[in-house]
Amino acid sequence: MISDGKIRITRNGETQRTKKPHTLIRPGDGVVFMRGRELLSVRMISAGTRRGPAPEAQALYERLE
Repeated sequence: MISDGKIRITRNGETQRTKKPHTLIRPGDGVVFMRGRELLSVRMISAGTRRGPAPEAQALYERLE
């Protein structure tokens, strides 16, 4: 999806498509992408410090409507 430019990142009010898999997502950044037929828009709240269980990972972002 990233290589095809299907991921949009909003930072400081500016939205850009990214084609680089190594693009850093920072707290406060918004990310928009398709998951199946659903358009998802999320905002990163904080960065994780470890790979943990799903509920812990879900606390790191908020879903926008």
